[in-house]
Amino acid sequence: MSSKAFHEKLEELCDFVIEVSRGNFTLQLSTDNVGDLEPLVMLHNMMNEELNTLVHNIHGSKSQPIVKSYSLKISSTLDLLYVSSSLLKDLEIKEQPANLGNLLTAKSNKKLLKLLAKTDFVFNSEKKLKLEFKNSANLILKTKATLVILNDLNEDPIIMINAHRIIYKNSLLDKYQRKIEPTTYKYPSRNRSLLLQENRELIENLQSYLLKNLDQQFPGIKNLARKFNASESKLKKGFKYYYGTSIYKFVQQKRLEKSHLLLTETEKAVSTIARECGFISAAHFSRSFKKKFGYRPSDVQRKPE
Repeated sequence: MSSKAFHEKLEELCDFVIEVSRGNFTLQLSTDNVGDLEPLVMLHNMMNEELNTLVHNIHGSKSQPIVKSYSLKISSTLDLLYVSSSLLKDLEIKEQPANLGNLLTAKSNKKLLKLLAKTDFVFNSEKKLKLEFKNSANLILKTKATLVILNDLNEDPIIMINAHRIIYKNSLLDKYQRKIEPTTYKYPSRNRSLLLQENRELIENLQSYLLKNLDQQFPGIKNLARKFNASESKLKKGFKYYYGTSIYKFVQQKRLEKSHLLLTETEKAVSTIARECGFISAAHFSRSFKKKFGYRPSDVQRKPE
């Protein structure tokens, strides 16, 4: 699997987790071309199926099964002649695509074409199969479908597809979803996601660099951005996202933690510890230390000789 494909699959995983947290237990992850991520994808799909069963069993009196039906008309080459608006809405797709293949997983697309190519598929006969539709985030909506030829096969055949799936209307979930989905809610941009592997690695490398250089003068955000070949904004936002604090405050916190450890575990002079922890002077160290811990470095119980 290429690096780009790997990142795309990770984005799908992130989108999937977000959907599950919103109480959507009917979607699945595509198993097409997942490579080494297949075990992780399968586990996520199994988890969501179990959640769907568990939630609606526990609150059975509050869960009502509803059959959602979708109608489509296609040509023998899968050109879309009609698709019900309810399907486009559930797939979060605004405009009807030209071809049904754009709405199906690769597996379902192949299965459907193979079925239409069979010679025993005659006028007014009915065939059944499972179809997997993919939404705007490439997550999967599973349905059971029936196919019927509507006209004479001597003409370009028109096929009617009636697909359906069962969902549960649950009052507790509806109440929860209203709380977390205000009208201003926007689905997170996949390209902006801070959960991308390359961004995570960047921030982890930055954190590692900072920890190794606590004894050095803080280089400033501009120099850090130049060193890691990233924008200042990307470093600041990414670091705050992962570690919950600014880069400078993180460095100060780790310097003070290191200094406290050296004070209790070694016999080094306070001035030496201040220098090794990156403070510009012993006085600066003492002020920062007292502000953080409530007492001066000289008040710390030192390691006995």
